[in-house]
Amino acid sequence: MGKKFTWDEVKRHNKESDCWIVVKGKVYDVTAFLEEHPGGAEVLLDQGGKDATFPFEDVGHSEGAINDLKALEIGDLDESAVERPSGAGDDSQAKGKGKKASGGTWGMRWGCGAYGVLTGWTCGQT
Repeated sequence: MGKKFTWDEVKRHNKESDCWIVVKGKVYDVTAFLEEHPGGAEVLLDQGGKDATFPFEDVGHSEGAINDLKALEIGDLDESAVERPSGAGDDSQAKGKGKKASGGTWGMRWGCGAYGVLTGWTCGQT
């Protein structure tokens, strides 16, 4: 069993010199990867200290990117200890109940499709 981090701990790591994200309940220290990220450091910094599950899944990362992320894992999120920080992503977005992409549902359909391929889950169904 790996190290457990609370939301209170995670939310403090939201700057260029110290940046953590959460994806599917796993905590990742992406600080060293900021400048290497193909989308730019700002993409990761925007999610620093937050649940980045939905944005990560919505983009549809390659298997290589998923493996790169796994290499940055530092532990698990202890969701029972403290609630999510304000502005953090939440499961309602990943389940298709959050805000839809501006200008229509293209982003949501694409993200749900990519997520569905990986998990077998379908948008709008529980």
